[in-house]
Amino acid sequence: MPHGGRACEGTLVTSSDGIVPLPPPARRDVGLGSAYERWAVYELLGKWLAEELPATALEGPVDGMAGIPGLHLLPAAARGARVTVIVPDEVGAEVVRGVYRTAGLEDRLDARAGASWPDETFDLVLTYNALPSVPDWKRYLAEAAAHARRQLVVSVTHPGSYGVFLRRALRLAQPGEKTLEPFDHPSSSPRALEPELHRFGRITGDSYVDCPWWPCL
Repeated sequence: MPHGGRACEGTLVTSSDGIVPLPPPARRDVGLGSAYERWAVYELLGKWLAEELPATALEGPVDGMAGIPGLHLLPAAARGARVTVIVPDEVGAEVVRGVYRTAGLEDRLDARAGASWPDETFDLVLTYNALPSVPDWKRYLAEAAAHARRQLVVSVTHPGSYGVFLRRALRLAQPGEKTLEPFDHPSSSPRALEPELHRFGRITGDSYVDCPWWPCL
């Protein structure tokens, strides 16, 4: 939220630019929406991985998925990559291990509990809708880029999607204080995000992932 804006009750301004980090979403998959989102993301990642398969990949340490975090790089593991996943706690790490175990891919997984970046670097780093949930999104993006030797995949809420327009319209009808959402965050604006990405390398591609009925990535 820019300077001069009003924070939601119970939130805390923690960054120098006055942005309020949003709380992480619920940590469980809910209904067809979560299932469709995973399918759409897997399809896109599968297409990109087919062009340049990493030997190693990192997901985390923050995940903005409205569901179980740490599962987006399953397509990379299925193609032979060694995947490191960082989730907030050991319970979440065990859930990730269980999913990889069910898929027969646990031998390609290193699931860790924590909130810190690892010491090593990776061929590919995936940050999934994480930027609105960290105190300093530009610093987080720089850390992600520093850990990516070849590829950095960043997902954000698309500011021009129909989901955003619907949510904005619904908020106008809501009484009282309005809840901040990912599309309120400056990282969802191409004018703010693209210059930051260009600092770390060349943007090689982008894609719109339609995930009804929520604001899309």
